Amino acid sequence: MRHLAVPYRLELVRECLESAMRAPDVAAALHRAAAGLWLSTPPTLPEAEVLAELAPPGLALDSMVFASLGRRLLDGMRPGDEDMAVARLLTGRRLWVPETNMEHMLVGGLGLDWVLNELARQNPDYVEITLTMPRIGMDAIAARAEPTIERLLETSVAAAAYAVLSAAPILTGRFAQQLYPKLRKNPQIPHVVIAFVLIHPRQIGPDMAKEVDDRSREELRAVVTTWVARCSDGRLEEAKAQVDLLGPQWMALWRELVRNTRRARGWRRLVPRPLR
Repeated sequence: MRHLAVPYRLELVRECLESAMRAPDVAAALHRAAAGLWLSTPPTLPEAEVLAELAPPGLALDSMVFASLGRRLLDGMRPGDEDMAVARLLTGRRLWVPETNMEHMLVGGLGLDWVLNELARQNPDYVEITLTMPRIGMDAIAARAEPTIERLLETSVAAAAYAVLSAAPILTGRFAQQLYPKLRKNPQIPHVVIAFVLIHPRQIGPDMAKEVDDRSREELRAVVTTWVARCSDGRLEEAKAQVDLLGPQWMALWRELVRNTRRARGWRRLVPRPLR
């Protein structure tokens, strides 16, 4: 199978499975056909769709039939991987019931897949993300750390990013390091708000706080303070609306930051510039 071109593979799969469907013992014949096709190489999504189309209701194949798919998934999943779509289809139809450790990995991987897709939406459901993240194992998150951080940096709602980081603090250090250059170059309001969160170690808790080194925290603090001092009132209101989603303790800290920073800006305006 692995050496065949994709069109020939699909043709062979359909031929083998349709032949199995005509056998006296359909379940046994399908099991033999599936093992012969996919024991050493995972099915493609079109091949899995053919299996789902032809297999009788209630048929569950031996988990070893898809051992090659399991091995590939454990090597590290990526958003949008065809393997992930195949696993979703097979487990959803109960054609594949993985071993317990693999099932946990798949549940976590599928959950993270949903979170990453949600982060990319214009208005991600940060409440549902908060509820989903604790069900995702750290192994699944660690395997997809970089694409997760990329989505966090792109999300339009700071509360959604905070929901992920608070459940997966191992991402916080690398996220903070990649956040700073974006703030320096072209600060977006969600970036400013999540940076504001990260400069408060007591509030975010020890697990997140220990991931952000002192230098990164001070760099973020300087950028946030400068942004608050210089931004327009309209932009400040937009940021306030994002902070409000984080909860009352964060709103109190934000008001204090704005009050102190804008007051200092006002005093600087009143002080005459020295004569040259």
